[in-house]
Amino acid sequence: MANLLIEQVRAERDFRDNTPQIMQADPRQQANNAGGFSFVVTDKDRLERFLILGTASGTYYVDAVLLTVDNIQFVREMIKTQERLIVDTAVDVSVNARAYSNSAAIFALAVALVEGKD
Repeated sequence: MANLLIEQVRAERDFRDNTPQIMQADPRQQANNAGGFSFVVTDKDRLERFLILGTASGTYYVDAVLLTVDNIQFVREMIKTQERLIVDTAVDVSVNARAYSNSAAIFALAVALVEGKD
């Protein structure tokens, strides 16, 4: 019985450690732009990525225009439910010089001013 349990644990570990990207290794993963699976980040993490890294150069899998449009839509949707978080995060990124360019933070604040309720 103990040997069976040990074998099962090893098999699960091997699957987890050797799973190709195109297969979901964990139920918390979702399909990504590369055709594989990755872990989902929180809205705040995604917002910080946008504000700090920007979208000017795109990514390996998504060009700059599509990435910019996607992030603009994300910010607009997030303003409806988490306006304060957007403002606080954009101010933090800007005031503490956490980004090479301040453009995304200024954009997020401008959208919050125009489309926000508070």
